[in-house]
Amino acid sequence: MSPVATGKTFRYLVAPEDFLQRPPFPERLPFETIPPPCNILVKNRRVPRYFLGWRYTWGDFEARFNPDGRWRYPATAYRNSDVHQAWRAECLEHWPSADPSVVTFGDELLLYVTDNVDTPDRNGRGIGMERCKDEGLMENVKRVFGHTEDPQWYRASNILRHSSSHGAYDSLASYSQG
Repeated sequence: MSPVATGKTFRYLVAPEDFLQRPPFPERLPFETIPPPCNILVKNRRVPRYFLGWRYTWGDFEARFNPDGRWRYPATAYRNSDVHQAWRAECLEHWPSADPSVVTFGDELLLYVTDNVDTPDRNGRGIGMERCKDEGLMENVKRVFGHTEDPQWYRASNILRHSSSHGAYDSLASYSQG
């Protein structure tokens, strides 16, 4: 295909070399550093989505949440686990806007409690990520999830939504169908 000849001279309003370069938002933030709400502008940049949770290797997650290989997908394994049932019984009333789940995080899985999307609760209050400041609630959340260490905030640019794409769960498909 030949280039289009227009006879016009094009120029950029702002040349690419003049764009303001800034470092990316951090990949991980400590528990005590709460990110701003997702998509607001901070210094002319949109804040990315962050998830508050714990990382697992696929093997560790499988051993904890799917030891009999019954569930094909990590999120299904979590939703059918005792941990999820304990969350619903012991934490949901105190943090109704949180909806813990699992996402693929690079070569690992991230079991998360909440994110920095300011989701309103049943009464219309946007308390989502603010509830993590309640130390008593967070101690209970850690106990329910079986962790002694604080969760961390992980930037969503490393997260994949297609958690079924991992080979370990592809092999479970034949098990669950057979």
